[in-house]
Amino acid sequence: MLYYHLIPKPSRGFAIFVVISIFRNNGEAQVSWDEKTKTVVVVREDADSMKERVGLLEEAVAADSPKEAVQTFAKGLKNRNGALQYAVMSKKMREEIGNDYAANRWQTGSSSPWYASITANEGVQNDDGTWLFELHDVLTDSTNQQEDRRFSFKALKENNRWVVEELKGKD
Repeated sequence: MLYYHLIPKPSRGFAIFVVISIFRNNGEAQVSWDEKTKTVVVVREDADSMKERVGLLEEAVAADSPKEAVQTFAKGLKNRNGALQYAVMSKKMREEIGNDYAANRWQTGSSSPWYASITANEGVQNDDGTWLFELHDVLTDSTNQQEDRRFSFKALKENNRWVVEELKGKD
């Protein structure tokens, strides 16, 4: 629990309210005023609790099939949700690109262009038990220009769940 004492200097008071505003806007903390002590109380979830919550959420979206892993990843792409994409990434893929996702605060993509559609084929099983899928997406923008793109995904079983390991662009 963090406590901020208000000091009646405008510069100090302003700085405190900026911090509180940031916490409130990001939903990172509960902020309240303790009238008795004249103290702003900021309560943030501790790191262990947050790690446990995220782990349980990742378990909840874990894929039971290779196609579900690819579809979940595609849903994350369409919604620009890097956390959802990360939840179905293999350990190798997380190590390769996970830091980029975190640096962008788990948002992938920008306002334009956006995905008009994303579809995956039925996939083909390889001799080693992995699956290869082709993803077809269509990007569009405010001028209604469209770009068709194709990617291949490799899905494999890792720790009793299906994950996406490779994402490769195709011409």
